[in-house]
Amino acid sequence: MLFGLTVIAAAAAVMAIDFPGFWKRKEWKELTVSLLFLLIGITLGIAQARHLPVPNPLEWIIKIHLPIRHLLEMIYGKF
Repeated sequence: MLFGLTVIAAAAAVMAIDFPGFWKRKEWKELTVSLLFLLIGITLGIAQARHLPVPNPLEWIIKIHLPIRHLLEMIYGKF
């Protein structure tokens, strides 16, 4: 519970520091991307605080690269 509140407080601090500058300079794309990544970070932080299973990006990379590796091994042999 405390970690979830800490995540939300940190996100609020980031928003208070960064977003007014984006708004004043009318950097709408940067504001949108920053907000998107902040929301993803908040979601993953709260999920981790609640001990929910959080996806591991390394597993996705392995699933993508393993078939490519097997294909290259078939073409070029073991390396």
